[in-house]
Amino acid sequence: MPIVVDPEQLAVIAGALDTYRKSKNVDPGSELYERAAQRVICVFESGIRDPRAMSHALADAMEKCTASAFFRPRRRVDKERVDRATREAKAVIDAESSMRRIKADHLKALSLSTQAPKSKT
Repeated sequence: MPIVVDPEQLAVIAGALDTYRKSKNVDPGSELYERAAQRVICVFESGIRDPRAMSHALADAMEKCTASAFFRPRRRVDKERVDRATREAKAVIDAESSMRRIKADHLKALSLSTQAPKSKT
């Protein structure tokens, strides 16, 4: 749901974001700046309206954010593990396919053996 702010509140939000940007030397087009913009809205929605308190709350929120998954380095993909998992998955698929063929052959043999021989009269 969109939030409604008056020009004075918007100035407080923009001021808190600008204060954070300048204090951390954040580029306005960066992902970090976008994350800070999202966080300052969350701070505003939580009921903080005082400019100084909003700046402090934003800094605290961003500190928690940067310590969390937002800046966690990406896990390196182990090619050997991926290849092994792919081979194992293919083996399972091949085994299932073989089992289906065996089952179909077995059912076909059963149906042929249960058919009564035609009598010659």
